[in-house]
Amino acid sequence: MGIVELQTGYEHLMTTKPRIRRNPEEARSLILTAAGKRLEEHGLRGLNIKDVADDSGIKHGTLLHHFGSAEGMRRALLAKLSEELITDMSNILNSDAAPEIVFVELFRLMSQTGQTKLLAWRALEEDSDTVSKDEIPSMHLIEDIVERVAERIKGKDVNLARNLIFLALSAAVGWGICGPTLMGTLGMTSSQQDQFPAWVGEQLTKLI
Repeated sequence: MGIVELQTGYEHLMTTKPRIRRNPEEARSLILTAAGKRLEEHGLRGLNIKDVADDSGIKHGTLLHHFGSAEGMRRALLAKLSEELITDMSNILNSDAAPEIVFVELFRLMSQTGQTKLLAWRALEEDSDTVSKDEIPSMHLIEDIVERVAERIKGKDVNLARNLIFLALSAAVGWGICGPTLMGTLGMTSSQQDQFPAWVGEQLTKLI
């Protein structure tokens, strides 16, 4: 072997990234973190196997091994985002925040992560199933959230609490999917758009 070949081989060794061994949970976490960031920055088109694999530093084949397909990855990401949303909302309610603050935070959480667009995408796919309760460990907190909202209502009306939460979620989902676009079409200013979550919170609070 000549000097040139030896030098080329040495340079290759120096520039080749060392292989990092990760356990399955670490690999899944890295992949879903990268997928979540791509969803937030690039929207739904950013959730493709190649780009997520590149961003996470994990091989294409390894990603498929963990999730089976792009659809499996999207399903797992939706479960992760739902888990985080439920936990965040529970923490907000535990802080004894005013009802209108709770609704404002709900809008903020739903609009920033891209979760609503991913949820809508899955709902519109004919063969897609909803994420099951078993995939979201914090799902048990839903009833706790309903009860905490009910405690702030005169007579502790649980049914009213469920209706208010549904109204808030429906508005937040619509906001997250196409809120700014619709508001722009209606001629609403940027200031009015920014104030909309607080306005919704105020209106829902009047129903308590």
